[in-house]
Amino acid sequence: MLIHYDNNLRSWYTTTSINRWLGLHQTLLSAALVGAVALMVALSDSTLFGAVAITYAFTTSAMLNALIRTFAEVEQMMNAVERVREYSEIASERQEGEPLRDPHPAVRFVNLGLRYPEASQWALHKVNFELAPGEKIGVCGRTGAGKSSLLGALQAMYPASQGEIYYGEQPLSTLAPEAVRALFDTVSQTPLTFFGTLRANLAPLDQQHDLSPGGTDPQPDRLGDGDAQRNDERLTEALQRVGLGERCAGRLDEDLDRLQLSAGETQLLVIARILLSHRPLIVLDEATSDLSHSGMREMADLLYRYRPDASYLVIAHHLEPLLSLDKVVVMEAGTVVEQGSPVGLLANPGSRFHQLFARQVNRQIDQIA
Repeated sequence: MLIHYDNNLRSWYTTTSINRWLGLHQTLLSAALVGAVALMVALSDSTLFGAVAITYAFTTSAMLNALIRTFAEVEQMMNAVERVREYSEIASERQEGEPLRDPHPAVRFVNLGLRYPEASQWALHKVNFELAPGEKIGVCGRTGAGKSSLLGALQAMYPASQGEIYYGEQPLSTLAPEAVRALFDTVSQTPLTFFGTLRANLAPLDQQHDLSPGGTDPQPDRLGDGDAQRNDERLTEALQRVGLGERCAGRLDEDLDRLQLSAGETQLLVIARILLSHRPLIVLDEATSDLSHSGMREMADLLYRYRPDASYLVIAHHLEPLLSLDKVVVMEAGTVVEQGSPVGLLANPGSRFHQLFARQVNRQIDQIA
């Protein structure tokens, strides 16, 4: 991050220096022009000629400055044209592919490797683990360990450089990307909301899930089907589950911008949306980062209770919420260094998970002290 920041400042400093250099030389050129005209007027016998000459000298100087600045602005704008042309020549994403045969597939990473274009190092290298239907797996590691790259490859954002990801028995490389992404509900550090009403943000695809504990609804209701009052009750119930019942009471048809939800409330809104959804794979990417520790546990328990059949991939920097999961995967430098039961790994002082957990606890103790 600091390297990118330094590069940005270096470019800004270069551009600013060039503008200052250009402005200084424009001023000197204008002064030289006016000075030359003034000298000619001083040597001339005609007062009228002198007044006209000096007037035109100032006008010419201003026009010259405007011409030079316009030329510089056009040259900068051409850089934008070059960028647009570069983007227009990028190959479009693959659209065709096989449909998914399994509506709730297991996901297997088999020797997965990912290297970004023009990068010398692997972002992911020989990643192997499996997410079974209904299983909850946590992925942890330091910043730069490859967690975001793993998520991008999983959702068909980046093609694998080696190895493969399998959805059931079908390799990801043969599937339609949109069919793969339709499997996922995702809550990230920057929750996604849409322009429109609260109702449209709760059920953007007009689908609602059975909210009874442990309930599964293979064919979710669509808004407008059946009783409209029942649809509103489901939306209101989801808001109440996440603690937004009073905050959003009677405001389902109000624009989301007018509600002025905080960052934490926006994350709760997205979690309420997932409670109403039916997609089989749920990704929590630092999903409760804007909530308190108790709020994090409550929201996680809420998802696990009302969406028990979904498969969960939890990417977290805070390791405590991972202790309740079925398995944890520890990554370093794009590679899986260990995986297993979080309780079992925590009990082993030599495990990487134990070391990461201990370091995080010690840091929290130091902050309190």
